[in-house]
Amino acid sequence: MDKTALIALLIPCIALAVEPSPVARGEIDHLLGYLERSGCEFNRNGAWYDAAIGRTESESSVSGKAYQVRCAGAASVPSGVWLESELTR
Repeated sequence: MDKTALIALLIPCIALAVEPSPVARGEIDHLLGYLERSGCEFNRNGAWYDAAIGRTESESSVSGKAYQVRCAGAASVPSGVWLESELTR
């Protein structure tokens, strides 16, 4: 799992070299663990990847299309929605 990619997605201030707050750091760590244990797959640019190796940006920087997450045979959802729903839970 590429933790740097998830941090860059979740905390735009990282790109500005600003340390995330303790609350944001806790959310990032939680989402990383949740993702690694999920058993879900990510669809990036037409190909499905295992969550343990998938990058978790919300959309393609090339096509602008939202990445998708598919869990246990359920319909796929945009990865941003999937991550947000876990944070809300």
